[in-house]
Amino acid sequence: MMALITAGERARNTSSEALFDCMTAYSGRYRLDNDRLVTSVDSAWHPAWIGTEQTRFVKLDGQTLSLTSPPQDHPKFPGQIVRGVAIWQREEAVL
Repeated sequence: MMALITAGERARNTSSEALFDCMTAYSGRYRLDNDRLVTSVDSAWHPAWIGTEQTRFVKLDGQTLSLTSPPQDHPKFPGQIVRGVAIWQREEAVL
C-alpha cells in the first residue's frame, strides 16, 4: 500500500523544502482488521514513521468511503495532536 497526500495549492515555483512541508507519504504491507487498515511502514517521507504501524479507520457509507487516523502526535507538528481524514465519493457510471 502506498499513500501520497499533497496540499491542493502547491505553487510550481516554490522551494523543494516548502513543497516537502506540503505533503505526506508512506508505504508498506497492510492488513485489514475489522474496521481498521493497518500499514507496516517500510518507506516514508518522514523517517520517524519507518518501522511503525499506521492505523486508519475504514468506513463505507453508501457510495462514500472514508479513512480516518486516530488522534496522534504527528512528526510534522511536534507537540500537537492531529487527526487526518480522507474521503472518496463513488460517481455513478454514465452510459
